Amino acid sequence: MDKRSSLSIKIEKLRDEISEKIDGNLHNMTIDELVSKSNELNKLIVEYHKLINTNND
Repeated sequence: MDKRSSLSIKIEKLRDEISEKIDGNLHNMTIDELVSKSNELNKLIVEYHKLINTNND
C-alpha cells in the first residue's frame, strides 16, 4: 500500500472515530479530547495534501 492510500485510510478511520465519540458520548467528552483528535486529523490531512501536491509537480 502506498503512502497516499495509507494516509487516506488513517484520515477516514480518525473521522469515523471522532464522529462516533461525538454521537455517542459528547456529554462525557472533554474539550481537550475533542481538540486533540481534531488536531490529529488536521495534521493527517495536511500531510496528505502535501503528498498529493508533491506527486503532482
